[in-house]
Amino acid sequence: MSAQIRLDGQTLFLVGLVDFAHAAQIYRSGCAVLAATAERQVQLDLSALQHSNTLTVALIVQWIRQFQGKIQLQLVHIPNQLQAIMRASNLEMLMPTPV
Repeated sequence: MSAQIRLDGQTLFLVGLVDFAHAAQIYRSGCAVLAATAERQVQLDLSALQHSNTLTVALIVQWIRQFQGKIQLQLVHIPNQLQAIMRASNLEMLMPTPV
């Protein structure tokens, strides 16, 4: 199943699998949802990802760049595999700071 995007209040859910065949469509869907929200801060909930890969990280980075200065995306419920990819890519700054 290709990933789906769903906004519930201040939380954007990325559900399913980000794959090369659907990445551009997923990016556009996320952009449309984010552009339509009046929220200035949105949590990006990654708990329902089926698999994490570098393409998922690239997608998230592009959303952050696209909406920089307009919406602050805060990543929550980051799967362990995605955390490892982010660390290996030197992108720890995208992860929430432990309390």
